[in-house]
Amino acid sequence: VEKMALLFTEDCFYEDVALGSVMRGREALKTGYSNLFAFIPDFRLELKFLFIAGNWIGSEWVMTGTPTTGRSFSIRGASISELQGGKV
Repeated sequence: VEKMALLFTEDCFYEDVALGSVMRGREALKTGYSNLFAFIPDFRLELKFLFIAGNWIGSEWVMTGTPTTGRSFSIRGASISELQGGKV
């Protein structure tokens, strides 16, 4: 989580539309992902497609894992990110 957070600006804005969650700032992002990884210990994100256009990144991915509930899942999704100073 610490290394991942360094990819984001201090004032990042992260919105997960599917889950209806918003994280503002690097510390909130670290807390959110720490909670996610605790709930889904075998969390995996497989990148399927990536493009960069100027300061924008688009990606398609597949998220898999088994939450503490014990029921495995696989979700296909996409993300759009803006870069500022080489960070998300």
